[in-house]
Amino acid sequence: TPAPQPPAPRIMPYSLLLIDGDAKSTALLTSSPKEDFRLEICEAAYKALERLRSAPFDLILLGGKPADMPGMAFLRILRDMESGKTMPVIFLPDGKLSETMSEAFELGVDDYLAKPYDPRELLMRIRAVLRRKYERQEHWGGELTVAGVYINPSQRQCVVDGSHVSLRPLEFSLLDTLLRKSGR
Repeated sequence: TPAPQPPAPRIMPYSLLLIDGDAKSTALLTSSPKEDFRLEICEAAYKALERLRSAPFDLILLGGKPADMPGMAFLRILRDMESGKTMPVIFLPDGKLSETMSEAFELGVDDYLAKPYDPRELLMRIRAVLRRKYERQEHWGGELTVAGVYINPSQRQCVVDGSHVSLRPLEFSLLDTLLRKSGR
């Protein structure tokens, strides 16, 4: 009899935050395959800001019309937050207006897909933005936070859920590698 195979490693799904007051957009995304993603939905921008302060997300899907403020206003607030400066964002406005597109890219969106869109195209764009994000982090080796674990390689600093953790050099290097490959 063949030797039993070890179980396949469990890959953590990426966590996405959809901010949109449009019920059609929300329904479209919740019906899409989600094996690689954990999707949380906020209709209101202020609720989304609270969530961003309390939980880490890998990517934001920003509709043009959150329930309580325009998408561009939310994007400005996000970029002023320390955790939001480098947060990947895919902007999903209603229709394609060149002035909206240029303003969105000036505010640092990573991609732009006007409604109505094909859910398969959105999934491909999500995967591409996440791939670029994690490749960039692996290459530069800067500060990183994943699931409550913060590391700063230049200072060899590790903080887990707010508590500093002392690690030996080899332990730190291993943790750094594992966090940079999170989700894979």
